[in-house]
Amino acid sequence: MLKTISIDQLRAGMYVDGIAKQAGGKHHNIKKAGKVPSQSVVDLMRKKGVVEVVIDTDRGDDLPQSPVPAKQPKTTPDKAEQHGSASFADEMVKAEKLYTEARGLQQKALDDIAAGKTLEIKPMAELTGSFIDSVFRNQDALLCLTRIREKDSYLLEHSINVSILMAVFAKHLKLDRKITDQICLGALLHDLGKIKIAEEVLHKPGKLTAEEFQLMKNHVVYSRDVVIESGVEVPRLTMEVIIQHHEKLNGGGYPYKLTANKISKYGRMVSIVDIYDALTADRCYKRGMVPNAALGILKGLCPDQLDADLVLEFIRCMSIYPVGTLVKLESEKLGIVTKTNEKELTKPQVKVFYSVKYQHHIDVEFIDLADPKCNEKIASCEKPETHKLDIQKYF
Repeated sequence: MLKTISIDQLRAGMYVDGIAKQAGGKHHNIKKAGKVPSQSVVDLMRKKGVVEVVIDTDRGDDLPQSPVPAKQPKTTPDKAEQHGSASFADEMVKAEKLYTEARGLQQKALDDIAAGKTLEIKPMAELTGSFIDSVFRNQDALLCLTRIREKDSYLLEHSINVSILMAVFAKHLKLDRKITDQICLGALLHDLGKIKIAEEVLHKPGKLTAEEFQLMKNHVVYSRDVVIESGVEVPRLTMEVIIQHHEKLNGGGYPYKLTANKISKYGRMVSIVDIYDALTADRCYKRGMVPNAALGILKGLCPDQLDADLVLEFIRCMSIYPVGTLVKLESEKLGIVTKTNEKELTKPQVKVFYSVKYQHHIDVEFIDLADPKCNEKIASCEKPETHKLDIQKYF
C-alpha cells in the first residue's frame, strides 16, 4: 500500500517509492526506489529539502501503530492528533467526503425546518465531531475546502465553514475537547433560523431598510427556537454560541444588546469567525474579500465591537495568508498557500503552478518562503476568478 508521510516520520527499514513534496523549489530525485538503510539517509534527504515521501508498506516497514486505549470519554486530543497525524494528501481525501456529507446534512436540516419538521440534533453533533477529528489530524485539508465557495450556496456553506473555523480556532487556543464539541455544534446551528426569513430580504443585493433589518435580526431567535423545539437539551455553550453570534462588546449587537461583561468567551469567538467567513464569501450580489483584507477589517472592529485579544489570536491561528489562499509572488507566479508559518506569518509554504507574466500553467513547484535560500516574496492575495482559475484541482 502506498502512503504519503512526512520526512520526520521516515525511518530506516521503510521502502521509499518517491518524493511527494520538497521545499524551496529544490528537485531531489530518487535514482532508485528502495529501503532506507539508515537514519543518515533520512537526514540527507531532509537537508536536500525533502518534506514528504511516498512509502510502500507492502515492501517495507509501515508507521508504528499507536496502542488503542480502553474506552474512555474523550476530553482532549491525543499528542498525535495535536501535532497532526495525517499528511495533507491523505486527509484531503477524507475531508472532501466529509464536506460533501456536511452539505447534504445541512441541506436536509434547512429543508426540514422549512417544511415544519423537527430538527435532528444527533447527526449534526456527530458531524461536528468529525470536523474536529479532521482538524486535529490535519487542519489544512478542511481549511482549503472552506476557500471553495459557490455564490448561490451561502446559507448552506456558511454555517459549515463557521463550524470548521471554530474547530481550528479552538485547537489553536488549546480548548478542552468537550468544550470544542459544544461550541462547534453551536456554530453549525447558528444560522438555521435564516430559512424562515423571506427570500427577498435574505438575498437582497442592496442595503436593507430599517424594517427589513429588523426582520433579518429575528433569525437569531428563530435559530434558538428551532433547537429548543427539537426536544433535545443541548449544552449551555452550544446555545451561547447560537444566541450571541451577533452581539457586540459595546452593546450595539442583537438580539439582546449584551455588553462586554455579559458576552461569553465563546460568543466572542463565534462573532469573529462569523464575520470573517461572511467577508470572504462570494454572495449572489458581491464577491468575497481576500483573506488578509478581511483580517484587517476584524482588527478595525476592535475594541468596540470585537475582543482585541481574541482577534489577535485568530490572526495568529489563520495567519496573514491562510491555507487555501491564492497568492501572487514578486516573480509573477501564482500559487496556493499549503501551510502557514507560525513564527513568520508572511512566509508560508506555497504550491506554485501558474505564470501571470506568460498567462499559462507551469510545472508545479513547492516553495517554502521561510527558507533562507528562497528569494521569493508574496506580492498580493489574488481572487481565482481574476485569472479564470479553478483552484480546487490544485489542492
